[in-house]
Order: sequence, then structure tokens, then C-alpha cells
Amino acid sequence: LSGVLVCRFEVQTETHKVLVLMDFPEQPTEPAGSTVVTNELASALGIQPNAIVDVKRATTDLLVRVTPEAFPTLKPDFVRLAKYDVRGVGVTAEALTDTVDIQSRFFAPRGGVNEDPVTGSAHCAFGPYWAPMLKKTTIKAQQFTPIRGGYITLDLVVAGPGRVLLKGEGIVVLRGQLSSSP
Repeated sequence: LSGVLVCRFEVQTETHKVLVLMDFPEQPTEPAGSTVVTNELASALGIQPNAIVDVKRATTDLLVRVTPEAFPTLKPDFVRLAKYDVRGVGVTAEALTDTVDIQSRFFAPRGGVNEDPVTGSAHCAFGPYWAPMLKKTTIKAQQFTPIRGGYITLDLVVAGPGRVLLKGEGIVVLRGQLSSSP
């Protein structure tokens, strides 16, 4: 689906944090078309229809832009969201803070993940979508979840044409050991 995906590590000298850098292909967006009914989508997200600013279709997902005021009030109905014929529904809004440019959440109940804590692939659509509106080629993003979220820097220049460089702090969620003998 995505071709060769290159990841590397970068250590921030001032904070000693280890960042993961991922070079992914952009996901261009197009109008979602008439199959997406704004009232039904708003209801599935637990917001008013007038809170939806835009709906786009990315490669495998829906991208839903909502007002910054509606973003913190999202109450997703995962059963209803699973009925959309997409991998997931990414919701984004301009941030009302100086520390980040955009905020997001990503719901993928159709694939068994009600809400993903940090979704790099969704930001491959969010970056190219927001860049012209924000007039920026480097975008600071924050993804929220009830459990944990994360910060991602999206760079639309360094990775080259048609690519997005995602940079964020990795979180270890599982450690294990593989044994080569039974």
C-alpha cells in the first residue's frame, strides 16, 4: 500500500528525548462525495451538523474537519462509525493554542480499533490538507485520546515531493523476547 517506509531515530540533545522520524507518502484528499451525509456523520461523532466544516476522502480514510469549539466535545458512536466503508475516520480542527497548529483524533472501529492513540498514516493526509490553509510546510499536531495521545511534527519539505516526514516521541507499549527454539 505505502511502498518503502523509512524510519530513523533522532536524539534531542537538550532534552535527551529519542524521537522517531518516519518518511511516509502523502495521502492526497478529494471531496468525499454524496455517499457521506453530514447529518449522519455529525450524529455518529456526537456533534451538531454545523460543527462540520469539511469532509474529504483520503486513500483509505475519511478526513473530517470540525470547528475548534466542537473538537473537545466529540462523543464518537463506534458502532455507527464502523458502518462507513473506510479504514478509519480522522477528525481534525485548527488548534486554539500557540503550542500546536492542529489537533486530531482517529477512529477505526471497522478494523477493531475504536480509537488509535497516535496515527501516523492519518497525518499523511492531515499535513497536505492543512498546509495551504495554515501557509506552513512544518505543522505541529496533537492527537488526543482518552487514554493517551501524542505530538507529531509534520514536515512537508524535508522528505521531498509527495512525502511527509513525521517526527514524534515513541512510546513503548509492549516488551517481549523471541526464542528461536521451541
